[in-house]
Amino acid sequence: MLNDEAIAVELQEWMAPNDYMNIEYIRDIMYCYFKIWDSPGVYSEKIGVLKFESIWAVRFQRNRMLNYYPNEKEHSFRSYFLMVPNSTWLKSLIKLREEEDAEWRNFDKKKYFHYVIQNNDHYIEIISSGILIDYKIV
Repeated sequence: MLNDEAIAVELQEWMAPNDYMNIEYIRDIMYCYFKIWDSPGVYSEKIGVLKFESIWAVRFQRNRMLNYYPNEKEHSFRSYFLMVPNSTWLKSLIKLREEEDAEWRNFDKKKYFHYVIQNNDHYIEIISSGILIDYKIV
């Protein structure tokens, strides 16, 4: 596995590709609400929710040359999020945390993951302990 190569995880519903997500932070949880298509351009009565737990770090940047994560393993999913199993960003965060507090693993036993989600014209990277996916009727 190459450094920072992302693997797609298929979503059950079709995330509307041209819409922005609504993002909400509560304590160390991030909720990403997104519209769903039933067919191209036809919106569902449902919305999707990606719930990221125990957020460690989030980063995003607009107006890049590429609007999509640049190192994505090939797939054929129409709706997905990404995981980066060999993340240099996560490794650098762990290294920094160990430099600042060598005992941090004594009180934080969570395993962290690097996720990437698409938000219309830019992508968002998240380091968190897990993701829960839900769909709600609005």
